[in-house]
Amino acid sequence: MSDEPTNGELARRQDEILRALAGLIGQPQYIADQRRYDDRFDTLRRDLAEERRDREEAERQVHQRITDEMKRQADSKLSWRTIIYTGLVPALVVLISILVEVWMHGGGK
Repeated sequence: MSDEPTNGELARRQDEILRALAGLIGQPQYIADQRRYDDRFDTLRRDLAEERRDREEAERQVHQRITDEMKRQADSKLSWRTIIYTGLVPALVVLISILVEVWMHGGGK
């Protein structure tokens, strides 16, 4: 019988167990906490999905604006053919007509 704890020892152990149990939450409280956490995580998931969609849409818009601007710049640049037809050919025609006028008036005298 000397191996068995005394009544005082049993009371002390029981107090320790009760203190430990007091720190624990009950199942209803645990379930309520879990629901609250699940709701919060669902909200965060939805917010993240919305942010991701918004970011992807913004990226698409930026890429579209860049593409549109590049097309606009390409359209506004004059090609070398356009420069020749709009600038060089008329200048040559004017130069030739001046030379013809000078030749006709200078050669006739």
